[in-house]
Amino acid sequence: MKSKLNFYVDGFNLYFGLRTLNSKYKWLDLMALCEVLCRPGQEVGEVKYFTSRITGADAAKTKRQSIYLEALASTGVNIIYGKFQTKKIKCQSCRVTSIRHEEKESDVNLASCLLVDAVEGIADHYLVISGDSDLISPMELARDRYGRDVIPVFPPNRHSSEIKRRMHKHIPLSEASIRQSQLPPVITKQDGYVLCRPDEW
Repeated sequence: MKSKLNFYVDGFNLYFGLRTLNSKYKWLDLMALCEVLCRPGQEVGEVKYFTSRITGADAAKTKRQSIYLEALASTGVNIIYGKFQTKKIKCQSCRVTSIRHEEKESDVNLASCLLVDAVEGIADHYLVISGDSDLISPMELARDRYGRDVIPVFPPNRHSSEIKRRMHKHIPLSEASIRQSQLPPVITKQDGYVLCRPDEW
């Protein structure tokens, strides 16, 4: 019997890592990427993708994200949504107010799912695709309290020295793995609906 790998993907952390390489890699097939990360004798269990639907952006950006999320869901990725909030920030020196958009809840959602799955022991290995050091505590807890094999996977240019030090092992996502794990330009869903890769992706 093959050992099972579960994947927990920090959507925005991965997205901004991909942007440092080349915009053409944003049409990423997460299922295919997770399969690339499996070794002989291993198989993909669940792939959970944590993100938020963007708000306050132009309609084109919102539409591109929606198309991508629908494409991911069609491959079997489980998408868990947080919130995307708008905040007004006032500069204390110049008194000018600016608008900032923030993703909320995704890191908490990821940590919660990781720990619940670790308690239940539903996989043999737990891979967390993120370079966010805020996730160290739940990763350590899943490893030390529940004895699970937790492996951080760093998106391009999103590594964390603190994660490296405290988790003792990690996997860097290579550009070659990302390049070979792209969705097809046209995806036909089971209901016959056709999704096309956005031109800017």
